[in-house]
Amino acid sequence: MNSTRIYLKLLSLTILPLLLLSVILLSIGLAIDDTDFESGHNISRTSQDLAYLDAGPPQAASFSDTVVIVWSEGLENNVSTQTIKARGHIYLKSGNESQGFWRPKIRVQTATLGTGDQPLQNLGKKPQILFNKTDNLTNSFLVHVVWVSGYFSQSAGENYRFPEIRYARCSVADLFNTCQPPTTIAEDTNSATPDFSSPNLTQDDQGNLHVVWTDNADPNNPKLTYSRSYTGGGQLVWSAAQVITAAGTKAVNPQILFANQRLHLVWDDEAGNAIQYIYDDTYDDTLFLKTGPASTQKPPWNTSDGAFGDFKDGDPGFPSITALDGGLAGVPDTKLLFVAFDVLKQGSRSDFTLVYAQSKVNGDDNDGISGNNWTELRGITSNSSLLGNSLEDLYQSSNVNEPAVGLKPRLFITRTNTVTDDQSGFTLNSRAPLTWNNVRLHAVWHNLVEEGGGNSSALQIYHSSGPITQTGQVESWDEPLPVSNPPSLNPRAPNGPDDRDSAAPVVVISDPNTGGLGKAHAVFVEREGDNPNIPWDAYYRGIIRGTIDPDYIKDPQVFVMTSVVTPADVATSSNTIAPITLDYQIDIINKGELDVIGVSITNTLSNKIDRDSITFSTHPSTGFQGDFDNGRFMWTGNIPAGSAVRFTFTAVTTPNIKINSYVINSVDLWNKYLGPQPLISSQAETWIHQWQIYLPVVLK
Repeated sequence: MNSTRIYLKLLSLTILPLLLLSVILLSIGLAIDDTDFESGHNISRTSQDLAYLDAGPPQAASFSDTVVIVWSEGLENNVSTQTIKARGHIYLKSGNESQGFWRPKIRVQTATLGTGDQPLQNLGKKPQILFNKTDNLTNSFLVHVVWVSGYFSQSAGENYRFPEIRYARCSVADLFNTCQPPTTIAEDTNSATPDFSSPNLTQDDQGNLHVVWTDNADPNNPKLTYSRSYTGGGQLVWSAAQVITAAGTKAVNPQILFANQRLHLVWDDEAGNAIQYIYDDTYDDTLFLKTGPASTQKPPWNTSDGAFGDFKDGDPGFPSITALDGGLAGVPDTKLLFVAFDVLKQGSRSDFTLVYAQSKVNGDDNDGISGNNWTELRGITSNSSLLGNSLEDLYQSSNVNEPAVGLKPRLFITRTNTVTDDQSGFTLNSRAPLTWNNVRLHAVWHNLVEEGGGNSSALQIYHSSGPITQTGQVESWDEPLPVSNPPSLNPRAPNGPDDRDSAAPVVVISDPNTGGLGKAHAVFVEREGDNPNIPWDAYYRGIIRGTIDPDYIKDPQVFVMTSVVTPADVATSSNTIAPITLDYQIDIINKGELDVIGVSITNTLSNKIDRDSITFSTHPSTGFQGDFDNGRFMWTGNIPAGSAVRFTFTAVTTPNIKINSYVINSVDLWNKYLGPQPLISSQAETWIHQWQIYLPVVLK
C-alpha cells in the first residue's frame, strides 16, 4: 500500500464525507442549455453566520420538477477549544423548477447542547438523500434521508463519537416541507470508540430501503455494515445491522445501488489495494424483495466478479457506480453497470488518474453481473495535465468534512428521445446536441489546476461525457472542461485565481417524463481564499433563482427595508400648527444572490394625513394598488437579486394637529406564499412639538 495514500485514506476515514451516487435515468425530452448554470448562490451561508464553521458537502436528488438538497452545518462549540466544523444540524431545502423558487429550509435533525459528559449531542454529518421510488409509503414526493449522528465526549479525551446511523422521512409535496422525527437504524453500544461513517442508501422496486456504512470502531479494521427496511404496520422497520466484509479488508467508502433487479455494492478495499464489487444473488427470489419480517435477512452476496485491481503502481479510491436499465436503441434489453474511481500514482501526493470500467455485453449474458463480466479499466480522459490534485499546501487542515482529497468522481446517465430547436442538447460544455435515443455517460469531479503561470492553483469542477453506442460501449470521452464556463459552476473571483475553490460536485437532472424541465442542478462546496482555515459553504448553481425563505428575507445582511420622512422633526411656538407637507421614501433592497418571490408591501398612513393630498412620484409600474380611502396602499411583486424597489410620495398633514404628537407611517413586508404575518416592519415618524423657551437668570 502506498504510504502516502495510507495517510490520505486515514484522513478520509475521519474527515471526508462520502458522496452519494446520483443515478439519473431519463426517458424523453432531455435538453440542457447554457443558461442552466447562470445562477448560483450560497445555500448554507455557514461561514457568514457561524465564523469558521464549515458546511458539509451537500447532496441532491430530483423528481418531477422538484429538487431537494441536504447538508450539515457546524454547531458553535463553546465547551471546548476544539473546532466542531461541519458537525451539527442537518438541513433540507427543496426548490421547484416551474415556480422558480426555493421553499423555506428546515432541519432534519437539530444539534443540541447537553450536560455532563456529553455537552454536545445529536451532532449530524454526512447526510445522504433519495427520492421515494414507489407509492407503498405515501407518495413519490417523499424523500429518505440517512446520516451519521453522535456527540462530543469530555471523558473520552474531548473527542467526538458517532455511534448511530439515523433515518428520517420527509415530505416535499407542499409549500412547507416537513420531516418525521429521526429514528435509529443502527447504534454501536458496545465499542469503546464507536465511529460510523459514510452512509449510503438505495431503494428496490418494492420500496424497501438498503443502507450501508463503514464501522471504524477499530481504525485498523474498518468494515462495511448493512441494514434494510421493510414496511410493518405502515412503519419502516430496520433489520439488525450485519457486517458484510471479512476481517482485515479495511473496507471504506461504500456505494450501493439497486438496478437490473439486483443490489450492487462497490467499496474501497484498502488492504487489497483495490475497488471491490459484489451483488446480491437473489434478484429472482420473491422472498427477498417482498415486504415483511421474513425478508429482513442479509442478501446472499455474490463475490464472483471480484475486484478492480490489484493495482501495482497506484492506489484506487472513492468509487462511484451507476446503471443503464432500459436498453439502447435497437438493443432494448441491454443492462449495463459503470464504475469509476480515482487512482493515486504510487509515490505521489498529486498525480491522480480518473478511470472507469463497465459490464460487458455478451449476447444474452448482458446483465453485467455474472462471473468476471467487466471490461478492462479505461481512462475517462487522456489529458493527464487535468488530472492532478496537489495537497501539499492547500489541504492540510483538520476540517472534519475536508472535501479536497482525491478527485471524487460522480457518474450519471442521460437519455433522450426528442430534442427541439430551442433546446439544442446537453451543453454543459457547449458540446454536440443530444439526438434521438442518445444515451450518454457523464462524469463530474473536482480537480486542482494551476493558474498564473504555475504560481497559484485552485480547485475547479470538471465535466466530461461520452455516448453509449448500441454495442454498449462508451465510444469516446469529450475533453474535460469546466462545467459551462462561462458561466461556470465555480466562477473565479475577480481579484485573484486563489480566491475561490469549488469541490465535491453533485449534478442531478430533472426528468421530463415525470414532469421536470430536463434541467441540470449542481451542488458543491466552495470557499473563498487559499487559507485552509477558511470554512467551506454549500453552494447551488442552476435555474432556480428565487426564494420565499423567511430566513433569507429577514437577514439584514441580505434584505433591507427602510422608511424615512422629511421633515422628521417639527417645532412650533403655537399650540397648533398649519398643515405641513411631508416627503416619504420607502426602499426595499435585495443585496443577496437570489430573487425574492411574492413580496407584498402594505403601507399604512397616519390618520393625521389628508388622504386626498397623497401624490406619488415613484412606485413600481405593476403590482401597485392604492386604497387611500382606507389609509393605505399595497404592492406585490418580485425583487431580483441585487435590485431594489422604491416608493416616493408627498402627503399633507391635517389642520390643527396637537402639539407633542407623532405623524406615523408604517410599512409591513410579508410574502404571499407564507401568509399574512409580517416578516419585516419599518416606521417613519415626524414629531411635532413646541419650542421650549428659557428666560435668562441673572445672579447678583
